[in-house]
Amino acid sequence: MPEIMGYQEKETFFHGGLHTLTKMVVFLAVTFMAGLWLDVRYLAPLFLIGLAFNYVAKTPKKWFLVMLTALALTMLPTIRSTVGQANPEYYKVLDPEWAATSIATINTRILGLGTLGFTYGSVMWLAGRILRFATVVTWALLFISTTPMFDIANTLYALKVPQPIVFVLQMTIALFRIWRP
Repeated sequence: MPEIMGYQEKETFFHGGLHTLTKMVVFLAVTFMAGLWLDVRYLAPLFLIGLAFNYVAKTPKKWFLVMLTALALTMLPTIRSTVGQANPEYYKVLDPEWAATSIATINTRILGLGTLGFTYGSVMWLAGRILRFATVVTWALLFISTTPMFDIANTLYALKVPQPIVFVLQMTIALFRIWRP
């Protein structure tokens, strides 16, 4: 049985055909783009490409339980913050009339909070938050499952990353290896 977040030698393009630095740059670029975008229309292709790459790299499906567990643990605070996104002035890209269409909202004068509840815009915002998280985790699983830790450490040392930072990264990944869903 494979370890969670543990590298396994496999005969795929992602395991042997790509240099560690290439995988790092792609992972960081996807993480940066996912951090900038909160629109489902932009995140969905990144997520689907990440899933397809994980399938080709033969990443164990059980590893995605990490993502589902973390999503479940953060769902309550995420939904709680979604309720505050009902103000139509927040939406600059979406059609404000569509984004402000109420699903279940109330107008409150307490603490100047304004409109609270669910609108089409806030539900789109919620879907973007969930998809952003899933995208980053999907690409992280691809990176970790196809790259041995010693290759990651050697590449970081070659890039002159300070030893304490590399050590913290190694310990973080080691902690995930001992966790079993």
